[in-house]
Amino acid sequence: MNRIWKTIASCGLFYIAAAIVGCSSAKESVDANVVMASSDVISAVNASSFAIKTFSAEGVINIASPRLSQSVGFQLEMKKPDSVKIVIEGPFGITVGQALLTKDRFVAYNAVQNSVYMGRTDTKAGFMKMIDIPPSIFVDALSGVRRFDSEQAVPDSFSVSGSTYIFQFVDQSFIKKYVVGILSNRIVRVDRINKENNKLVWREEYEYEKGETTWEPASATIFIPEKETTVEIVYNSISVNTSIPALTIHYPDDAERVTIQ
Repeated sequence: MNRIWKTIASCGLFYIAAAIVGCSSAKESVDANVVMASSDVISAVNASSFAIKTFSAEGVINIASPRLSQSVGFQLEMKKPDSVKIVIEGPFGITVGQALLTKDRFVAYNAVQNSVYMGRTDTKAGFMKMIDIPPSIFVDALSGVRRFDSEQAVPDSFSVSGSTYIFQFVDQSFIKKYVVGILSNRIVRVDRINKENNKLVWREEYEYEKGETTWEPASATIFIPEKETTVEIVYNSISVNTSIPALTIHYPDDAERVTIQ
């Protein structure tokens, strides 16, 4: 269990989120009348994300890498746009770690080692440097409802394939490919590709289940080829837009403190 939490902490809180994406768990049959323009799709996707103000969930995190293959339970609480708390549980519901991410800083406590890891959450230092996405996008990913960021208003290419829209954005370093379910208006996959060598840097996959009034997140996954690592979040229960108290974590005064630059 010590190795499990070290892996999660060393990946910059849990690498999860970084950001996550697959295909809807329900089959979609598409009528030509539901196909929209790219700008309307982006607006619809972002509206679904912005509608979530708070998000709570319980479930399982599955980790697979060359040095570790394990599952741990978790409890998650978040407040949009950029604050999230996660509690990692070991056998018999014993808490083995906690982490808190805000717009400015992150703190992760390893109960097994009695160590606290802390650092900045901007994209130039600490945790967010490791996953290279803004905290608000990371929080969206953890809630299972990914969105387009503010810079992605006009795609470099846009097409329709089967039951999905496919967007592609190109900048100086990366090709970013987004796949959106036509009926769900949810991002189901994100690929970040190194523009120089055309290699996949990471892939996010999301699955949804059709609820009575909306598409509900079922799982979120990130695959990092260079590290041969896959982290999957499976949601067993979720709660959206319910009251959440202030997000805090507690740890002993004698815990070893480690600053991640």
